[in-house]
Amino acid sequence: MKKFLFLASMLATLFASCQKESFVEPTIEASGDFTASFADTRTELDGNAVVWCEEDLLTIFTKTAHNRKYQVKELSDDGRTATFGYVSFTGNNDTKITTNYALYPYDADATLTAGVVTTTLQPTQTYNGANGSLGYALMVARSSNTNYSFINAGSLLRFKLSKLVPDAFTLNTIKVASANNNIAGEVTINLGSSDAKAFVSSNGVKEITLSDINYDVTTDVKEFYVAMPSVSFEDKDLTVTFVFEEGEKVFKLPAFDLEQGKIKSIEYKINDAEDFTGGTPDSGEIVPVAKPAANEIWYTTTDGEMANLRSHINPQPISNIYDAEKGVWIMTFANDLERVPHSEGVFERERCSAIKTIQLPDGIKSISELSVTALSSLESINIPEGVTLIGNYAFSGCSSLKSLTIPSSVTTIETYNTFENCAGKLIVNCNLPNYTSSQNPFESNKFTEVYFGNGVTEIGDYTFSDSANLNYVHIPEGVTRIGNHAFVGCYRLTLTLPSTIKEIGNDALCYTVYCKATTPPTMGYNEGPTVVYVPASDDDSIINAYKSADGWNKDYRKFYEYEF
Repeated sequence: MKKFLFLASMLATLFASCQKESFVEPTIEASGDFTASFADTRTELDGNAVVWCEEDLLTIFTKTAHNRKYQVKELSDDGRTATFGYVSFTGNNDTKITTNYALYPYDADATLTAGVVTTTLQPTQTYNGANGSLGYALMVARSSNTNYSFINAGSLLRFKLSKLVPDAFTLNTIKVASANNNIAGEVTINLGSSDAKAFVSSNGVKEITLSDINYDVTTDVKEFYVAMPSVSFEDKDLTVTFVFEEGEKVFKLPAFDLEQGKIKSIEYKINDAEDFTGGTPDSGEIVPVAKPAANEIWYTTTDGEMANLRSHINPQPISNIYDAEKGVWIMTFANDLERVPHSEGVFERERCSAIKTIQLPDGIKSISELSVTALSSLESINIPEGVTLIGNYAFSGCSSLKSLTIPSSVTTIETYNTFENCAGKLIVNCNLPNYTSSQNPFESNKFTEVYFGNGVTEIGDYTFSDSANLNYVHIPEGVTRIGNHAFVGCYRLTLTLPSTIKEIGNDALCYTVYCKATTPPTMGYNEGPTVVYVPASDDDSIINAYKSADGWNKDYRKFYEYEF
């Protein structure tokens, strides 16, 4: 079985102390051998061995940023450790480096700049029955010597296919396409970050094809893998197409998170090329994609029991019953809902402490004040497109959230403790206005990642100030302004600013910033950043412009050129 993955135990030790100053120049030659192994895996492939194969190749950067090709010379008996020998190199970059970096699979065009590897997550992945087509999964490592322990930079989709009847159908291709997310093409992997996650660039593509399968699907379960980045998919964003000789079948998947270093399993059983049944990710059940009617709210609980609702909510549900087929509790109201019912919250505090998930219907226009506050067990809730208002305290205390998406339709977020103690991942598809330090809906949040959508153009004042848990923020091309104090006090955060940035407010930034703009944006008074990476130029004109520009020209700042 091809190696994959998902190495967790080394993350803390491998990256926690990786400051450039702590590394010394390794005493090795460019043609020397390297040893590569796996740490304890985060996820095994159903108990199968995770091993290197004789045909494996690595890209290794050592001493300079030349791309060096290495191939397997020797395998351990269990295949978990391999010795790789030097073959050749490409590129002309003589930049000196003091840390060795490795990338799997080998990519002759991969580059290294300031600890960031740029490579390609292949949009066409050729099926290989011998190894399960796992050779496209991105793995990276860094080391101050000749020993590497790899971690996974992306994720896997696993399709488990079988037939309900003996007659076989020939599967030729599996296509995976996203409506809203780039899922293949050029990726960057920052090996200096805590997780070394692969991010697809803005010029990536939205479709991956697993080709040349030509497998006769029978009653035996057969697994097929597609290498992917870690992405949060909204409902019906991801489409899967199975192409048979006899026809094709298309499925739109429900919302799910594809997490770094994890496998998502999707099981399908086939009657014929026009008659499928399928399961949702990580589910062996046959579950139809369904959603609440306009007068319904669906929910689940950690204990399987009905939630104890407030007696004075307005409007009152006319029923609250469990649907065994759907596996949810269904609250039904007399009329279609335009807002989440409120009066100190329909799902408020200890009365509904076991609420795990909430599904709201299309047609909701507002998430009322106190609607779902203090639901400490709540892991997921959808905010439908069309919602324009999120009220005070709406999600306060929802500390178990894994992901929350604010749709582009939202125009107002009230400011009192709206997301207090909310954790997990936040996806923002609307512009955020200016707030104040005392009136900020994101004050005291515990989000770890924030992703701004492609339609966002402005991040307002104080938006994520003092968000001490933030370790990653994605700011897309198109954003032109970052407001005053927007990211001040975000001690774990390294920001990459798009080329479209024109204005940066007072004390808006954290300590390390990568700025893609070739012309320095206007910047107010900022103690941070202390380290700034700017686009490289042959004549140093860009870096010199930053060093002399108002707001940027501080003696304590260190400026470096970077190949974006």
